Amino acid sequence: MIVSGALCDTAPRGCRSRGLWFRGGRARARPGDDLRRHALLPRGASLDARLRDPRGGDGAAARRPPGAHGGRGRARGAWYRRGHHRLRPRAVARRAPPARARRGRSERADRGHGGHGGGERGLLRRGDRADGAGVDREPRRRGGGGESVSGFGDEFLWGTATSSHQVEGAQHNDWTDWEAQPGRIHDGTRSGDAAGWWGGEAEKDLARAAALGTNAHRMSLEWSRLEPAPGRFDPRAFERYRAILGAGRAAGLRMLVTLNHFTLPRWAARGGSWLDRELPERFALYARRCAEELGEHVDLWATLNEPAVLAFMGYLGDDWPPGVGDPRAAFRAIAAQLEAHARASAALRAVTVAPVGLVLNLPFFEPARPRHPLDRLAAKGQDWAFSGAKLAAVEDGLLRLPLPPRRVPGLAGSVDWLGLNYYGRYAVRFDPRAPAQAFGRRVQEGSVKTEHNDWGEPCARGMAAQLRRMGRLGVPLMVTENGMYDPSDTRRPGFLRDHVEAVRQVRREGVDVRGYFVWSLVDNFEWAEGWMTPFGLFGLDRETQERTRRASADAYAALIAEGA
Repeated sequence: MIVSGALCDTAPRGCRSRGLWFRGGRARARPGDDLRRHALLPRGASLDARLRDPRGGDGAAARRPPGAHGGRGRARGAWYRRGHHRLRPRAVARRAPPARARRGRSERADRGHGGHGGGERGLLRRGDRADGAGVDREPRRRGGGGESVSGFGDEFLWGTATSSHQVEGAQHNDWTDWEAQPGRIHDGTRSGDAAGWWGGEAEKDLARAAALGTNAHRMSLEWSRLEPAPGRFDPRAFERYRAILGAGRAAGLRMLVTLNHFTLPRWAARGGSWLDRELPERFALYARRCAEELGEHVDLWATLNEPAVLAFMGYLGDDWPPGVGDPRAAFRAIAAQLEAHARASAALRAVTVAPVGLVLNLPFFEPARPRHPLDRLAAKGQDWAFSGAKLAAVEDGLLRLPLPPRRVPGLAGSVDWLGLNYYGRYAVRFDPRAPAQAFGRRVQEGSVKTEHNDWGEPCARGMAAQLRRMGRLGVPLMVTENGMYDPSDTRRPGFLRDHVEAVRQVRREGVDVRGYFVWSLVDNFEWAEGWMTPFGLFGLDRETQERTRRASADAYAALIAEGA
């Protein structure tokens, strides 16, 4: 996804360990877990009480018969080899796993049961490093499993990515209404049927992805479909997502599912969007229900996509809904999304065993004039506002943007992995007329040697730098989006090769990167840019829904073959 305006003017798109990637057998419920019967909650019970109730607020879990969908009972497998993981941050290392998680893990170990339905796929073990036991204080020198001479192991995730609103079509959310307003979309288009995923194209596209040699796909769920009214869930929408996820897994893809990729149901937008104090709790209830209904088909969960991008584009600026245009609203929106992530992470962990992560956008900011102190200060300010404050908050739970700092309950220790969305580098020049951009103006200096595109300069070393930076938090990492807008598809193959090489390099340095996902699998609706920015490995004719395999798809397939 591509963003522009305000602090993210021309900005790029948009802990607990668990063991080796994806290995194991069939799922089994722990005794009494899924079929417990609880008395009905009293009328008027709080959202927190409903969240704690295993029925997800309406008794769904209690009513579900044996064998119904739900991720609670899957064994976690091993995502870390003992002696090969990095030291956890202190805030996370002090967090002991819940008693129920410890009990369930030992029960599964006694049964010799280490995985999740779907063949040779393991998942993380929750709490493996909670007490520091078995932690090697030296950096890992091999990444995520058996290492090949290419620098990637057979457990490395090679993937593609999409998001619900951008490919599904037929939506009824805040973006549907935003697109209807004249001038909001730069090319005057609307998402319409998008790439036809809701109508049946999803299964075909996932088969195309698998044919490239990928072993994973990242997609998102559309909150407005699943919960069209507060507390009312649509079983038909869950059934459609089961079909899509099942098709991906049948094709050999591990499914990484994002609960929310920017869009909000209309009822949430009318209630104030992320300025509504109740929305984080509502999101946690939604997360729990998704885990109960779809958990058997999900290998990894991400709660939210790029919280800062949404806050800057829709709350600091007015390029995206809700179009507030107030810095104070932007800071409130960031805090609310981080709170929503923390609550959703707790809700998911109460139901499912799949690793839970958060996806962040971290562009690479550098001073336009490296020796100029004011340029360096402006670049550092933009980097802190857009990237640094989020990483620090994830580590210790303290959001320092703006001052004074505020603690986000449950945020520290809420991620099992982190995702990096990366698109490019920005040269920042000091400008006293730009206080809203931390007194920095993004420029294309004549001294810059990289080829420029409209959303940042391709710069693979910038991605490597951000991965090293994120690696200090001590949790596994994945590049969850990386790609470029290239209508001619002449530069994208080289772009992919350079960035895959950057991943290889940092893995050899000991940074724990477990996967790489290209944005995007197929051309899609790119938010305020509309349809004029083709990112897909496959081109799309929106009238006929026909796909065209691009040269970059062949290039990515070759990279996977080299790295496997």
